[in-house]
Amino acid sequence: MVESLAAKVVTLTESKSKLIQSVIIGTFGATMHSINVLKPGDKETRNILVSYDTPVEFEAPLASKGPYYGATVGRYANRIKEGKFSLNGQDYQLAINNGNNALHGGPTGFSEREWTIFSQPSPNEVTFQYLSQDMEEGFPCALDVRCTYKLEEDSLFVQHFAKILPEDEQRETIVNLTNHSYFNLSGGKDRTILNHTLKLETSQFIDVTPDLIPLSTIPQQTPPPLDFSTPRTIDTPSTDPNFSFDGQYLHDHCYVLPPSGGQIGSLSFDSLSLSIHTSAPSFHLYTGRWNPWYKESRHGPFSGVAFEPECYVDAVNREEWRELVVLKPGKEYRQETRYMLAVSE
Repeated sequence: MVESLAAKVVTLTESKSKLIQSVIIGTFGATMHSINVLKPGDKETRNILVSYDTPVEFEAPLASKGPYYGATVGRYANRIKEGKFSLNGQDYQLAINNGNNALHGGPTGFSEREWTIFSQPSPNEVTFQYLSQDMEEGFPCALDVRCTYKLEEDSLFVQHFAKILPEDEQRETIVNLTNHSYFNLSGGKDRTILNHTLKLETSQFIDVTPDLIPLSTIPQQTPPPLDFSTPRTIDTPSTDPNFSFDGQYLHDHCYVLPPSGGQIGSLSFDSLSLSIHTSAPSFHLYTGRWNPWYKESRHGPFSGVAFEPECYVDAVNREEWRELVVLKPGKEYRQETRYMLAVSE
């Protein structure tokens, strides 16, 4: 149900859900504010997303909030080298907002836009819509973008959809969307996720330059600091200068899945386990090292882990990946991710 027009949030509930009591999503950025979980034996629910206290705080300027907590990110998630790409002989220059590169759709990407409620067919499902204009943030073509959230028992299904609007059906554009939620299964009682156990179902990643642009499109075997193919806690200290900061591993890398997607892995803490499955060919693991402290250090660096299911970094500028992010007239972009919660024995 829509809580109020002033608050601009929607609460999803599902009678068959034993753990997930509700999911709250805001229209600004089609952003997940909370996944509220009641674990057996607990007296109070816990929000397993790193979040702000009020919906208004999600609408603050990006420069003041920074980490994209829970937001729908686009038109192009992750980085485009130097903000440049070419399409059908036309060169495009995007705003530079991350070092020398364009990040997450630019300074006013989809995460910074007001979406509308397109449909809400039941208490456990809602679809948001945003109509992106031609050349918005430098991207060609007007675009119909939708994001669906559906709570099914103890799993949350998220689908991203996009198609070129009729007035621009003679041209092409690029699309790469993701949800940028950070998970902390303690519900914020633990300020960091360094004691969470992580298992990834892949041991391949894309090696990158210091500013996180791919060195090659050929997947590499994950080095020990990035290898979670065997479950382990995130807090393993590191002295490797290539993968550490202040003595902790710096996880900010693109991992490779099968072309049609697959199981990302699982995150566990305090007998709760979160498993994630996606149709995307890759995901970007980020443990939030650069996230700013918020409200007397309630959360900040390492307070949550983001998985960011999406296509490869800078795919539009790589011949081997390019077609994965080019949206042609009459075609539809779809990407689906499912977050499944369980109690471990």
